[in-house]
Amino acid sequence: MTQDTDGTFKPLGDSDRRMHGAEALLVCGHPAADRNAFRDLLAQEGLAHLALVTVSDAMAEKTIGEISTLRRAAGEGEPSSLRRAIVMSGLAEKELHVVMRLYRESGMPQPFWAVVTPVSESWPLRKLLDELAAERESLKEAVEKDGLVN
Repeated sequence: MTQDTDGTFKPLGDSDRRMHGAEALLVCGHPAADRNAFRDLLAQEGLAHLALVTVSDAMAEKTIGEISTLRRAAGEGEPSSLRRAIVMSGLAEKELHVVMRLYRESGMPQPFWAVVTPVSESWPLRKLLDELAAERESLKEAVEKDGLVN
């Protein structure tokens, strides 16, 4: 699902249509070895053109829109204690599906996933990560309450 400018959600397709924002993958809370492995997987699938921006602690208060326009090397080598997340910006719908499949098949720990929207691009990254964590906790509690524990 993606969010439109009016706040409504639309189903995500499998087209070449580009989603909102500058083309980038904002990678939070991943150690260097995981980032490098992810870069290699993207290159093998012909997606090396996607800017993989390492988000450091120092960037957490910048807006998602600001971070998505940074150079690939931004944040490399800087400390990151952020939650593990991948925020996708400006990808084609087809690319989004490939990125998520590659990551899942890699066996790396599950991150929070998000897509930049007209609403979220003005948020500080930390706010998005907090919202994602709260949403996951709420879903977990609902599942446990209904006895549907995995």
